[in-house]
Amino acid sequence: MGKLKQEFIELLEKDREFRYTVAGYLGFKEIMERLDKHEEALAELRKDI
Repeated sequence: MGKLKQEFIELLEKDREFRYTVAGYLGFKEIMERLDKHEEALAELRKDI
C-alpha cells in the first residue's frame, strides 16, 4: 500500500473532522452527523435504563 493511501486511511480512522470533510465531499456528511446524534441519544437511553 502506498504511503499516501496509508496516511489517508489512518486519518479516516483517527480524525473525526477529517472523516466528516471527506464524507462531505462524498455527500454523506449530514447522514454521518445524524448517526452520531442517534448514537449519543442511545447512550443516554442506556444510562437511564
